[in-house]
Amino acid sequence: MQAVERLDRSAGVRVLRLSPGYVSAPHGPPQPDYVNAVVEVETWLDPALLLETAHRVEQAMGRERAGERWTARVIDIDLLLVVGGVLPDPNRGLEPAAALPLEPRPEGCGSVVGGGPGLQTRRDAEGEPAGPNVPHPRIAERRFVLQPLCDLVPGLVHPVLGRTISELLAACPDAALLGGPFVLPRTVRAERLDYGGDMALRAEGASFEELIVQAAHGLVGSIVPRDRLREEGRRDVTLRLPGCVSRLDAAGRGEALANVLAELLVWLDAELWVPARVSVRTDGCFVRLAAFGQGLHGRGLPADLVPKAVTRHDLRVCRRRARRGRAEIWTAHVVLDL
Repeated sequence: MQAVERLDRSAGVRVLRLSPGYVSAPHGPPQPDYVNAVVEVETWLDPALLLETAHRVEQAMGRERAGERWTARVIDIDLLLVVGGVLPDPNRGLEPAAALPLEPRPEGCGSVVGGGPGLQTRRDAEGEPAGPNVPHPRIAERRFVLQPLCDLVPGLVHPVLGRTISELLAACPDAALLGGPFVLPRTVRAERLDYGGDMALRAEGASFEELIVQAAHGLVGSIVPRDRLREEGRRDVTLRLPGCVSRLDAAGRGEALANVLAELLVWLDAELWVPARVSVRTDGCFVRLAAFGQGLHGRGLPADLVPKAVTRHDLRVCRRRARRGRAEIWTAHVVLDL
């Protein structure tokens, strides 16, 4: 999830959708299993700059590309497919890519994914691919890529193989996946509590931004099981605060959290639009909320489970500052009227 949020904050990149996650066994030396997902982005960057941006995200998360290939890594982001594009030009007679395997990834990302043998691959002096190759070679042989891609765009036609993603998945020879699908993030540090007939939530985060995210995910999960939701669209909203976020007191932070949850309640109750995932960024006097979810029109939410309002006088936000051997923790207790 950190990789997706970092991509969304990168200049020229806007995340549109994230697939469910799947667990797969690694390819290569013995190492832990991987969680794989596909993210669809909108960008005005050319493919080379987009790939450079992805590599900067990897580096910021601790990825080191030097050394032996296909070993354990904290993150692996690939540019997998650009809709309507094949790079490099297949008529230039470059080296065939049939022998280039695809690395499994903790959270694989790209504009949209596709691939297969017969593409052309540019290589540097060390034999590594030089520059973006789109579609990424041999993805048609990797179930851990095709399955999450199929969740997003099953009818997308591979520009070289001429087959849809769902057809490639049905013919894929790769081993079965070990787990999934599940909505990302998998862990939500929020719980629902009974509160005299109303709903109460207790949430926890490592920062104020994460606290808002956890409270939002807890609110949605208390109404609709999050594993039933999919990211079919994106909504953005910017909320103005009474002062700079870093200078707000506990009451001001509680008001900011209440305003974000109130916005979600409008979507839930009035519009039947349910976010599967939210991302929050604070910027001076503003909270910027990005929500990724789907409309449930015709599949109405149970009226008695959708809160009507946030009880602001009962909302508490606490911060435990970091000390030696103990990380900073933010907690919130929220009461909602049913």
